Amino acid sequence: MWAGFRLPAGAAKALVPSGEVSKGEGLAVFREALPLFKAETDLRPHPIFRKMTREEWDKLNQRHCNLHLGFMIPQRNSK
Repeated sequence: MWAGFRLPAGAAKALVPSGEVSKGEGLAVFREALPLFKAETDLRPHPIFRKMTREEWDKLNQRHCNLHLGFMIPQRNSK
């Protein structure tokens, strides 16, 4: 995917939360999804890259997560 890529109409409703999500809620969903991703064995061809190995899928998804999580800015505790 490239910068500015847009999901097809209707796909965003299924993937984007309808309201605010706390960091804790988001992290909980991520932690629930990670074991499911690791256990997945039905690796279908990617729509652009076609057939990929498990290692290639993992690297692609790690990069995808990096792009999303790279926008997070840690907050320092103020005393």
